[in-house]
Amino acid sequence: MPELRTVPEALDRAAAERPDGDFTFVTDDGTEQRWSFAELSEGARAIAAGLTARGMKKGDRVALVLPTAGDFVPTFLGVAQGGGVPVPLYPPMGLGQLGGYIDHAQHIVSAAKAAYCVTTPRIKAVIGKLHGAVPELREMLVPDEVRGDAVDFRDPGLSPEDPCFIQFTSGSTSKPKGVTVTHANLAHNC
Repeated sequence: MPELRTVPEALDRAAAERPDGDFTFVTDDGTEQRWSFAELSEGARAIAAGLTARGMKKGDRVALVLPTAGDFVPTFLGVAQGGGVPVPLYPPMGLGQLGGYIDHAQHIVSAAKAAYCVTTPRIKAVIGKLHGAVPELREMLVPDEVRGDAVDFRDPGLSPEDPCFIQFTSGSTSKPKGVTVTHANLAHNC
């Protein structure tokens, strides 16, 4: 069996070898949403195609502020599938600390040089001003806007040395700092 080199390769192999194998999301109310590996792979390709149609290029950073696994996981995989670099941000927790959250999010989006941000309509209404405040940020999108057609997917030619995602520290003692995790780093850890 050949060694897996990237996250998209692992997803594609899982879909090919175990198309009915499943990935289960547990929602906030405790219900489960099941996706087969084949559905998850096709969904990731559709998201990759949709983002590429909007101009995403290999290496573009894409901030993800998505509170549910059902939105986050396919979007994360779709960004990676298309050669983009996901930058996860936790969603705002409450109105009481909203000012601090917006400063925190702006710092991360700016430090990552994110070209896109994908979030929910509600969160977009709260953090939408990032679009004008971060020069590199081209678009703020919701999940429905990033889905294209999986048949339009074009392989970006990822290598193990390419970034898989950027993880930011919590910023509890200073401004959050980003750590780039390559596909090789992740494969080794798995």
